[in-house]
Amino acid sequence: MLYGREFHDESIITPIIAKTKASKVLRNVELISNKLKLKGKIDYLVITKFNELIPIEIKWSELEHGAVKRDHKLQLAAYSLMIEENFNKIVKRAIVYYTRIKKLITIPIDENIKNEVKHIMNEISKIVSNEEIPKMAKPKHCINCGFRVYCRQESF
Repeated sequence: MLYGREFHDESIITPIIAKTKASKVLRNVELISNKLKLKGKIDYLVITKFNELIPIEIKWSELEHGAVKRDHKLQLAAYSLMIEENFNKIVKRAIVYYTRIKKLITIPIDENIKNEVKHIMNEISKIVSNEEIPKMAKPKHCINCGFRVYCRQESF
């Protein structure tokens, strides 16, 4: 994760600016959502010449079975909801750039994925308020998990 954070190179954003017809690019935009009880920092937020807001994440990884990773889609959908709450504008799409394979992918942000994020955040809120220990993910997911060192599971 640290390498990915340091790896962000301004040249990565150049083709994105051209593709989106950006008039303004904001970097490391911090957002807070009272509705979702969530905060985060978007790598880039593009404002197009048509005043569309597009969140962009740079990932130092590869596609999963030829598609955008599910957690990356959910992360961008969460950012989209926070943008909507903070800027009072609907987000219709987001972009993820996979640096290892140099692939830029546009993700449609529709009501289905927004509702999925809302549902997940409600479930997390219940876990926290009830002080429940969540079930362990499939062990194969633990290998690359950034929270692995904090996990209470004994299976490592």
